[in-house]
Amino acid sequence: MTDPKASVPKFASFRPKPSSAVPTDNTRENEQSESHKNKLYTREQESSKSHRKRHRSRSRERHGSEIRERHRSRSRERHRAGSKGRSQRRDTARELARPQPEQRDAASDIYVVDRKGDTKNLVYGSIHRYDVPPFHRIGAGCVLGVPPDTKIDRSYGDDKGLVLTNLRDPKSQPREKYIFSKVGRDRPRLLRIRPEALAEESFLNDADFVPLQITRGKKRKRSDKTAGSSSESEQDETHYRSIEGKAKAPAKPVDDAFEYASESASSGSETGRVLKLESAVKQKNIELSRRIDQSPDDIEAWLALIEHQDTLLRAGDDRRHITNAEIRSTADIKIHMYEKALAKAQTLQDRERLLLGLMTEGAKIWDIKVRSDRWTKIAKDNIDSLVLWKNYLNFRQSSFSTFQYDDVREVFITRITSLKQTINKASSLQIQPLYEQLLYVLLRFTVFVRESGFVELAVAVWQSLLELNFYGRNTSLSPDEAVKPFGEFWESEVPRIGETGSLGWHKFLETGDDSTVPEGQTDEPEMPLKGDDVFASWVTAERSRAKASRLPARTLDDTVEDDPYRVILFSDIEEFLLMLPRENDSLRKSLVDAFLIFCHLPSMADHNETKSFNWSADPWLNNELLDYSSKWINENYLAERSDDTIDDQNTQPSPKSIFTTPLSNFIMAPESMFTKTWFQSFQPWREIYGHEDEGPIPYSWVRNTFKQLTQIYPDDDFMEYYLAFEWCNEPDGIKKVAKALLKQHPSNLRLYNAYAMIEWSRGNKDISSSIYSAALSMTKTMSAEDAKDSVYLWKSLVWANLETGDKDTALRYLLSIPDGTPDPTISASPAAILRTQRHLTSVRDSFLYSKHLLHAVLYTELLALLAYLSSSPSPTEPEPHSPSQGHLLPALQIFNSFFSSLPSTSSSPHLSPSPSPHPLTLHQQSLTRLLHHHTQHGPYRPSLMHTHLHTSLSLSPSNTIFFTLFTALSPPNIISPISLSTIFTDLLSPSPPSHAHTPPHTTHLQILHHHLQHSPSISAGRNAAAGIFKSVLQTNPSSDLTSSPALWKLYLLFLARYPEYLPSSSSSSSSSSLVGKSSTSLRKAGQEQEYEKKGKLLGVLKSAITRVPWCKAIYVGGVEGVVGDCSGDVGGDGKGSGGKVRERKGREKAVEKWEGRGKERDEGMERELKEVWRVMGEKGVRVHVDLEDVWDEDR
Repeated sequence: MTDPKASVPKFASFRPKPSSAVPTDNTRENEQSESHKNKLYTREQESSKSHRKRHRSRSRERHGSEIRERHRSRSRERHRAGSKGRSQRRDTARELARPQPEQRDAASDIYVVDRKGDTKNLVYGSIHRYDVPPFHRIGAGCVLGVPPDTKIDRSYGDDKGLVLTNLRDPKSQPREKYIFSKVGRDRPRLLRIRPEALAEESFLNDADFVPLQITRGKKRKRSDKTAGSSSESEQDETHYRSIEGKAKAPAKPVDDAFEYASESASSGSETGRVLKLESAVKQKNIELSRRIDQSPDDIEAWLALIEHQDTLLRAGDDRRHITNAEIRSTADIKIHMYEKALAKAQTLQDRERLLLGLMTEGAKIWDIKVRSDRWTKIAKDNIDSLVLWKNYLNFRQSSFSTFQYDDVREVFITRITSLKQTINKASSLQIQPLYEQLLYVLLRFTVFVRESGFVELAVAVWQSLLELNFYGRNTSLSPDEAVKPFGEFWESEVPRIGETGSLGWHKFLETGDDSTVPEGQTDEPEMPLKGDDVFASWVTAERSRAKASRLPARTLDDTVEDDPYRVILFSDIEEFLLMLPRENDSLRKSLVDAFLIFCHLPSMADHNETKSFNWSADPWLNNELLDYSSKWINENYLAERSDDTIDDQNTQPSPKSIFTTPLSNFIMAPESMFTKTWFQSFQPWREIYGHEDEGPIPYSWVRNTFKQLTQIYPDDDFMEYYLAFEWCNEPDGIKKVAKALLKQHPSNLRLYNAYAMIEWSRGNKDISSSIYSAALSMTKTMSAEDAKDSVYLWKSLVWANLETGDKDTALRYLLSIPDGTPDPTISASPAAILRTQRHLTSVRDSFLYSKHLLHAVLYTELLALLAYLSSSPSPTEPEPHSPSQGHLLPALQIFNSFFSSLPSTSSSPHLSPSPSPHPLTLHQQSLTRLLHHHTQHGPYRPSLMHTHLHTSLSLSPSNTIFFTLFTALSPPNIISPISLSTIFTDLLSPSPPSHAHTPPHTTHLQILHHHLQHSPSISAGRNAAAGIFKSVLQTNPSSDLTSSPALWKLYLLFLARYPEYLPSSSSSSSSSSLVGKSSTSLRKAGQEQEYEKKGKLLGVLKSAITRVPWCKAIYVGGVEGVVGDCSGDVGGDGKGSGGKVRERKGREKAVEKWEGRGKERDEGMERELKEVWRVMGEKGVRVHVDLEDVWDEDR
């Protein structure tokens, strides 16, 4: 272009002046195109001369020139379009005389009018990504219209949408990326030597060295160069700026002597071991599939194949991280397998196992609505399965979003009605398990009702059941005929069972006299509510009203509140009436056992071995800790220890510290009921509840019920149980009670044994010895059936002398057993020892042959004691020994040989008939008692103790005796803390769902107690306890233990005592839908830490409510823990005072303590507490004191 350019002013307008010599657009375009072609041709000629030497540079230049050419072409087009547009705009401006053409220039650059559009948008469904101009967001991730603490999470975002995250939520905090995540995702490909390479270099097989470089590589390179080609690596390499995208992995390895293995062979992260493991895993999958094809009805094969999918998912690499998508896809596959297997199931047990597994996997991918519909359908289609109904009930009771008290109550009523209809149609062989199911449903219902706050209804149901089945046993009325007269008895409001002056339903049937109706009772005045500290005063008033509402009221009673639930009418309990068959004593004993569990008392010993169920392992029934005093829990579980040092491994724990355990989960035996030198079956009522007037039900009512039942229910087990209950709670009057029972049953040898043990424990050894002698002398005139219980007397007499250190007297009493009367002067000759051994063995084998396993266990213990006291030391297996000890090895041989002869018994997790585990567990308890006695009277081998105690613990992990002795008698030099932690992990780990269920909550409580009170390191023990709480209550939501109110209460108390273990946020994602967010208002510096602690505790409380929405004690105790002293009562029964006056003063003191801080309470915290209180009413939980009126007055 030769035309001169116009001059541009520097400080005026930068717009060039119009020039007539401006070339046209076509001319300028042709000139630029021709110039570009000449330059491109010259550049190509120059680059062709250095083709061999600068191949990479040439490629780079050619690539760069193409990019520059495209750039220049776009610039020319924009320049041409701009020039044309400016020319047109100038002409238009001159024609229209517009003075400001600059605004039009700017507008044309920003806005483009396109009336046609791009048809490709309809084809591909979106705008082309390169047509979208780049942009940047402002505000550091904030979004208009959402709270300021919610921002865009760029680590989870993609091109399809945005992810908003609440920064205050600890679960939403960005996790640190796993440094080997890519390695775990992209597994390295394995190499193998090419067979052709081995053939080519066969001459190297005879060499005595390994060459690092072979010659054939050089030849190949030379041949390649002569062919005019570059190296293979240079040919395959893609430039990093290439438009072909990111460089891909080469198809062949660098070293051409190798080749890549197949994909199936390269799936492991470790070479040989993982390859073999993956091959074995896939082979097992093939074998299981073939097994199913051959036998489609083999449910065990189906379950094995389904469980094998988890192993197949990891492909032999346990360290590989499993993503959520993989878990969901695997669950979907397993659901499909379960549904196919269900079509082949033939028995009810198979359907139960498959459906339980199906719903477990469905919980991973289905929402709450789908799960609810599936459970409802399963419960309806399998009306005869209690197992499936229990799981359906667990789901309905623990699902916060769908829980309503009335809805769950209707589930119970429907089940009770259907079971009654089934019993009326069932045969005689089917009646027993159906009645046991019905008893379980009634027990479960009354526990649910009591924990929801309706204690009067629960107590009324049990009064009706006990009246019908014990006082109405001698009537001739059928179950249907008994309903109307029993309704008249109930509506007459005469004293019922457990109440003072009760005569029983049978007396009312005989006389119809209702003149004994008690006078009306008057409740204590209602405690006032204070507006400035309404929640603290509400907790006090609510507990006071609940305490006064534990027994059904009568129409004449003067109640403080207008509460329709206080008076229980006959129509309220008519649906729950049950009359057991009169001739079935085992069902009547099961009814008493269910009543004991309702009262938070241990079950009776099953001496007749008639139980086919185990209700003590059900976490939905055994929540004693929920109603225990928080003061007692703090002293037994959370008490501060003196130092943080590791205990001396040679230090022996005192017997008191071993036997004093907060739990009593073992088979009840006379030594645990009437002695002070062994584990105790009972806990004193006043100690665990703080006062005899406290507790979930009145202590006086329970005691009166027991006393009245002994008069109409002459069962040996129950009378022994009642005597033990009185000995634990009322020791001063035990002599009177024992003599009254012996007067009613003068030939009951077990009652004589219990009374003799009580007198020995009180220090009256002479009286006790005379009772033993008199009772054993009576056996000579008894029948063999009545005299078989004399073994209890012999065993107690021998142990009583053995524990005092009198080995010789204990041996003489053993030698007196063949004669039938105790003789402390008999000679311990070899002949007498042999005679006694043969007698005990003969009797033992006779009981074993006649299936009286319990008596066979007792005679085995006497045989072991005889061997312990009379055997000589073994020359082949020497053991430590002292004069006060016997010889342990011969006794252990007797125990072990008898153990191998016992039939295999296991506790069924359901209510299906199975052999009783009572004899097996009692046998192990006898063994552990002898082991403990041996350790307390001289030296011993710790390894021997550890081996036998570990065996016992493996058989019954939740047994308190086995667990306590195992941890106490296993020093660190035998079992390290790491090994002990591994054992605890195995005990807490649930088995596969097709074989077993979650371990009982007693196992968790025992391990928590050990960590908090007996761990060598205090800090390590608390850390371990905090980890157990988190894993049980938060990590595994499908476990039944997640809905254990007892564990939640202990967790709340633990956090209140040790706030350093509180979660980092005051709210959790699982409870975000329950209440609103925490307030962020400013607080005073002195109260900030206290407020933060209470806010975090409130967050845990909300999590607990979502898991146990029916439990009133968690609501009330949690609110008290937040508004009051954090070390106070959480879910308990008050302050544990010694009387009503002291209790009221303690509560008033707590109210005054909160009053000083009430003005500093934040409005956000009060709003959340209001929401928690309102949730109680929304879910149907019982609320005695209403707060809405107080809040209406404030408004």
